[in-house]
Amino acid sequence: MSKKKLKLDITAGFRTALLDGCLIPDSPLHMATEFFYPVSKGDYIECIHKDYIFAVATFAAVREEKYLYSYEYKKDSAWLTYRQDLTPDSYSRDTYLFEEDGYCRICVKRGDGSEITEKDAEKINQILAFYVEEKEYQPKSCFWPEIEDTVCKVKELWSKAAVQREAVSGADADSGELVTFALLTDSHYTVNGTWEDTADNIKKVLDELAVDAGKEAAKGSVNGIVHLGDFTDGMTTKKVTSAYVKQMLSDLQVNQVPVYVTLGNHDSNYFRGNSQRFTKAEQLELFGLKAENYYVDFEKQKLRCLFLASYDADTPVRYGFSEEEVEWVKQTLDLTPVGWKVLIFSHEAPLDILDYWARIIRNGKKMLQVLEEYNAREGCQILAYIHGHTHAEHVYRGASFPI
Repeated sequence: MSKKKLKLDITAGFRTALLDGCLIPDSPLHMATEFFYPVSKGDYIECIHKDYIFAVATFAAVREEKYLYSYEYKKDSAWLTYRQDLTPDSYSRDTYLFEEDGYCRICVKRGDGSEITEKDAEKINQILAFYVEEKEYQPKSCFWPEIEDTVCKVKELWSKAAVQREAVSGADADSGELVTFALLTDSHYTVNGTWEDTADNIKKVLDELAVDAGKEAAKGSVNGIVHLGDFTDGMTTKKVTSAYVKQMLSDLQVNQVPVYVTLGNHDSNYFRGNSQRFTKAEQLELFGLKAENYYVDFEKQKLRCLFLASYDADTPVRYGFSEEEVEWVKQTLDLTPVGWKVLIFSHEAPLDILDYWARIIRNGKKMLQVLEEYNAREGCQILAYIHGHTHAEHVYRGASFPI
């Protein structure tokens, strides 16, 4: 089978740790790949520049169960097992042949032992030639029962709504049309994780619904995809985290429906003391948002959806809402047409009793009071407050609307 030459990305000043295969910064004699590259048996790397030597660290696609079944984060956000095959004697100019499937990182030095510069990193593809077998995602049949069950449940709801609309006429019939979202949260992207399965499953559900609706794409049958934040663990460099987020957004946008995002705490790229934290401006740009909090109207169904920010890494009490945001919510609700319904989305809940990790939700009580006062008005209704963060499913009934 023919091999494709893969374009490498490498960073000057990083090296790959001998002990665990993780990246170590401030290494002036090295440059290393920050990304993990998937490899197949028979793939190979050639050194095509006489002034450099390289070494390879390989990883098996083996996941430790504790990362699947507990609140635990793997360093470098990769569910892999390091084979501990990188040693100080591994560096050479010899062609490297992969003998097993898995993943790899590559570390490069100058043959004369001099320091590596940014210019060295820029010409990595003139130093190494990496030939790989192209792989496509292989769908897993184990997900089909759940996919089919989801499609059937949505079709049943659509059918019931259609019957109800036929019983009325005029504007009331339009307002009876359903708004349908694909909702997900806390994806926490990891190499060799579950994101590829998630993205493929969402696409299959939307494709099946689109076929039933007589559409070429999901547009028109589903109103959007809502992601409630924590796309990644926030433990890698800005470059790596940005690449993961962009790929995830692309995987959702391929469904040709709007993608609505609320930012999670991990989306600031701060976790476990990460020094490469995103600013608010960087987060907004990365996720394609004009503001941290915003609303979207579905006029035909008379529904207003509010998407809220609920984390600020620059404040002493990080989880919660700013005074300005609470006031924005109040004003936005005040301007919502009477008779419309409201949905609230955020990463964090407005109450500390709903968060295992936070003792205080900043301005949470103020936010809840604003929502309760609005919900008590004649002709006003909050359908639900929907949040992520807790990695669990629960409906709180202690407010006048479900949380």
